[in-house]
Amino acid sequence: MSRSRALQYYVLARLLLAPLMLWTIVTIVFLLLHATPGDPVDAVLGNRAPDSVKEAYRQRLGLDKPLPLQYLYYLGSLLRLDLGSSITDQGQNVSEVIRQYFPATVEVAVASMIVAVVIGVSVGLISASSTGTALDLGGRLFGIITYALPVYWAGMIVQLIFSVQLKWFPIAGRFPTSITPPSGPTGLYTIDSLLSGNLSSFFHGITLSHSSQPDARLTSERNF
Repeated sequence: MSRSRALQYYVLARLLLAPLMLWTIVTIVFLLLHATPGDPVDAVLGNRAPDSVKEAYRQRLGLDKPLPLQYLYYLGSLLRLDLGSSITDQGQNVSEVIRQYFPATVEVAVASMIVAVVIGVSVGLISASSTGTALDLGGRLFGIITYALPVYWAGMIVQLIFSVQLKWFPIAGRFPTSITPPSGPTGLYTIDSLLSGNLSSFFHGITLSHSSQPDARLTSERNF
């Protein structure tokens, strides 16, 4: 079998297995949510809410129905792309919540991918051009260490170093609070900054290199 034919079979198999993989994931999520200790109604309304109110809210969420029927409703809603309403965000539609934060997610994902590609390709080229040397060994160790480190732990360490200690980046937030974010059709601050010709906003959108010191007014209020 030629390499091109093998690649075609591989891609076709992946495409055919994609629906099965998605169904497996959503099923596992459904079962884990129901296996988690605690009652979501109590989490929203609190333990002191009257039983009648809890029961009405449970019926509203469909939690009073048998588990197989809940599962079928769950799958049907997903197929209709109906994610329901958030029980922790004042009843806002889940699709609206995702749409609100999706541009920031895209920017972070693209930026991290660019950084990973630049660093990975650079280290790979240096190692490949210096086979058997200390640079090659250092590149291999760098790859093994960065691959083995837990992402959540490495993220916290990077945040502590560059945000808390060096103060190069903000601890949280998507844009400097002292600057009005650019408005545009895409919701992506970097793209909207370029479309409006605002290079300063584009620079802040890429680097977020503003001071993470607390606001002077808040500091003075704490002093009093």
